[in-house]
Amino acid sequence: MILRVGLCPGLSDEMVQVLKSNGIKTVVDLVSSDLEDIAQKNSLSYKTLVAVRRVLLAQFSSFPVNGADLYEELKHTTAILSTGIESLDKLLDSGIYTGEVTELVGAPSAGKTQVCLIVAANISHNLKQTVLYIDSTGGFTSARLLELLNCLTEDEEEQAEALRRIQVLRAFDAYKMLDVLQEVRSYMSQQILSTSGPVKLLIVDSISAVICPFLGLRQPDGMALMMHLAREMKTLAKEFGIAILLTNHVTRAAGGGFKPALGCSWSFIPNTRLLLEKRKVNSEKAGQVASLMKSPRQAFGVQAELDLRNWEVKKGSPVTSGEGLHDGMAIMWAACCNWFCLNGQPEDMPHCPQPGTRAYSNAGYSSFPSPTASEQNCKACGVHFSSSFLKTFHYLTLMILGVAVLISLKSAKFWEEVMWKSYPC
Repeated sequence: MILRVGLCPGLSDEMVQVLKSNGIKTVVDLVSSDLEDIAQKNSLSYKTLVAVRRVLLAQFSSFPVNGADLYEELKHTTAILSTGIESLDKLLDSGIYTGEVTELVGAPSAGKTQVCLIVAANISHNLKQTVLYIDSTGGFTSARLLELLNCLTEDEEEQAEALRRIQVLRAFDAYKMLDVLQEVRSYMSQQILSTSGPVKLLIVDSISAVICPFLGLRQPDGMALMMHLAREMKTLAKEFGIAILLTNHVTRAAGGGFKPALGCSWSFIPNTRLLLEKRKVNSEKAGQVASLMKSPRQAFGVQAELDLRNWEVKKGSPVTSGEGLHDGMAIMWAACCNWFCLNGQPEDMPHCPQPGTRAYSNAGYSSFPSPTASEQNCKACGVHFSSSFLKTFHYLTLMILGVAVLISLKSAKFWEEVMWKSYPC
């Protein structure tokens, strides 16, 4: 930490300049130097220097804590969150632990996002806890989340409450991800992030998608950025007692096979690491297999088959058939239908699935998925709904008209030049 004015009481601008002239620029330099010698050479108050050093030591030193105090703190701050998958809970020693970082590693289509959505749905509905989902790949699907909630309960009001407990943020690069994590930390410190209760689970899908573009010979600062992100997540987990679930992809290992991405430096960040793999096509049993690669509580190399049969979509349900919609279901359909709020453009509405179905929107968003509804206006901003097809058709029509006008203007100018040459004044 560099010495500067205001770092602690008594550290004036004059003292900072004198200390810098003597080669003392950081807190470490000051606490390890001979204060009596500095006071004599520079006419500084020895008592003031000693007082400043004591304050700095109190601010920046780590104090030892005995094991009994740590255990008591652990009992009061640690919770175990069930994932909703029995075999996965057993592999994780009952579930995901708060205050820790758990990482899911796997190839594309291995089921990482699927597991994240299942965990989010289970914790939101069964445990009644708030989930913060940071999507960095665009893989978050609200329609699939609704299907998973329908596997847990067919009560539309309970589904709506569970959806409200899941908050989604999007960050498609490392700097945006860092901003989001810092904002979350600031909001949580002020307890204003969620009206439905404190966040207990933070899901980042995926961390490798935003870090990998910054790693390599042409990106010398990539490693520092990666560790900065890691520090922010570890701080969130420890300071606020939340569980963090990350997804990471795999790369080809030197001796064959696969290994987790982001290298050795990142391997120290997650407390628990799981490898997700899909069974081969010719295998007797279909599904995913989870292998424990790192854990502070379980043996390395233990495997478990993920039984996801309880999470299969029920045939004939309102989610898949679109039947039986009413006012309570409108909120859910607002999260997954292909209808958008088009500002100031009245469009024809499709046939309403059921009379009385109302359209809802999230306040603060000018464009959002919305249900087909009897009300043509957005309840938040008052503008009209239109389908994505009509929206695209509207934009294409404007483009064609613009090109036609441009061609007509050029054509008029051409004939004007021809007439001028043929019939000069």
